[in-house]
Amino acid sequence: MKTKIITYSIVVWFGLQALFMFYWPIYLYNLNGFKLNEMLALGCIILPSSIFIVANNKIIRKIATCLLWIYAIAFAFIGTIANLVASAEPTLALALTIVMIINIALLTANYFCAAEKKPELKKGDKQL
Repeated sequence: MKTKIITYSIVVWFGLQALFMFYWPIYLYNLNGFKLNEMLALGCIILPSSIFIVANNKIIRKIATCLLWIYAIAFAFIGTIANLVASAEPTLALALTIVMIINIALLTANYFCAAEKKPELKKGDKQL
């Protein structure tokens, strides 16, 4: 039960981030003509990754988890540099830090809960 709660909170949390990364560049392009293609592409990668983390196929689940870990570490690195170098708004720096902490905390909790989960015995399997 604990694993499902953490997994679905990861789906919601990273899904909301991906939707923001997907729609924000479109909004800025319509408003001012800014082109943020990298942010749009990242949103298109993170959204399926956040959804595929609940897939039944183990390989797809592991690939999605790895992509989310890469995103979380890169976001933490870039967010830390942005906070140190160009933080004009303390509120924005605090929001970035909170998002970084939640990203890494959710993925770490998912890792440890998945490691705790014991495989279920199927019919005919012997228990050691």
